[in-house]
Amino acid sequence: MDQTMRMRALTIIGEQVGIDPNKLDEELRIDEDLEREKVTIQTLGADSLDCVEIGLELEEEFDIELPDEAVTTDLSLKQVLAMVQEKWEA
Repeated sequence: MDQTMRMRALTIIGEQVGIDPNKLDEELRIDEDLEREKVTIQTLGADSLDCVEIGLELEEEFDIELPDEAVTTDLSLKQVLAMVQEKWEA
């Protein structure tokens, strides 16, 4: 994923859950380096309303449509970003 796009998405998520997007990026890089998918939007402290708002903001920011399960299930942050990229590139 393009770094600018990645940070735009992480900024949206970070603002909603009250975490610096740079910190999210660090956590995500650790997951990627260890080939794991531990960090989810829910583990960052988002409740179901936060998840819906994150999904709507990502859709608006990137002019895409995400499936409901994109941010309302335990998908990892890495999977959510990959879904955003896939929809954006389509």
